Amino acid sequence: MTVKDLMTKDVYTIKDTDKVIDLLRLFERKKITGAPVVDNCNRLVGIITVGDILGRIYKPVPLFDIMYYVAVLDTDAIVNGEIYDVLGKLVSELMTRKVITVSEDTEFADVAKIMSRHRFKKLPVVDSSNKLIGVISRGEIVRYFISKYLDKNTKATTE
Repeated sequence: MTVKDLMTKDVYTIKDTDKVIDLLRLFERKKITGAPVVDNCNRLVGIITVGDILGRIYKPVPLFDIMYYVAVLDTDAIVNGEIYDVLGKLVSELMTRKVITVSEDTEFADVAKIMSRHRFKKLPVVDSSNKLIGVISRGEIVRYFISKYLDKNTKATTE
């Protein structure tokens, strides 16, 4: 089984020239925490997540501590104006540029290895010209292997 068999083709993306405030609106509207970043030709140029943004607002604080501050304390007192600087930046200034991708012909087992090795939840799927054509998630891979296992065991019990 390959990526093209189960990948999600309708992917929420953000342009590298969009502002971070527009990205956060997308995250809020679509209830997502990350998105592939594309150029005007839909070529993948990066990935951006809530973690990338929080890391710029709360610079010296580990992510675990950031979540504590957000949940418990008055964030306005902590941010001290940093958020306004970040909201006006371009997505391209905060995104991760080195992105590991897969093609639609990549075998599921290979995708699972990549995700496991790098602790990824999703991988962008690109064509030969680096155009984004979808994403494959850890959930899709797990569901595939579970259904394969269930099919195998169902056949064994019915024989």
